[in-house]
Amino acid sequence: MRRLSLGFDIDGVIANFVDALLPRINSERGTSFTELDVHTYQLDVSLGLSPDQIEKYIGETLQAVIHPLPGAIEGLTNLRAQGHSIALVTSRRAQGIEVTQRWLEETGVPHDQLLFGLPKRELVVGIEVFVDDDPRILLELVDSVRHLFVFDHPWNRELETVHRVAHWRELTDAITSLAKDPG
Repeated sequence: MRRLSLGFDIDGVIANFVDALLPRINSERGTSFTELDVHTYQLDVSLGLSPDQIEKYIGETLQAVIHPLPGAIEGLTNLRAQGHSIALVTSRRAQGIEVTQRWLEETGVPHDQLLFGLPKRELVVGIEVFVDDDPRILLELVDSVRHLFVFDHPWNRELETVHRVAHWRELTDAITSLAKDPG
């Protein structure tokens, strides 16, 4: 089995960020948004909020309890046990570095590297497999990362050019299959 260099976005792939964000917005604004209401990656557009309002909620949510997506910790642990290297690649801003590092420690997310910033195409050099939920990021990486996966959410359903996975078990199985392929 080949050892692969793997890259994973955090929010929407490992961290269940939207499920932590929406109750905060709903409570404060008297709304009842669900993940199905988030039809574009641009949260302000999907939820009818100003960019400043959404930034406020994002900042507050980063300080709150965010749970990993089901199967994320186990999937990453299994992939790492297979010998793959794991880079976490996030577009969280500089003010989120400390809280992100603390969250990774508290939740036990296994990783070898933590990379912050945009554009992600500059951060994923050498990564053979990359997983994100942002269709714009994935489209930017089509020519620079050999194997791309989109983690399925309502806001990325229009993306058809990237292999879609619905849950962590499907993702780990797909990556394990890639590692078994000698090509």
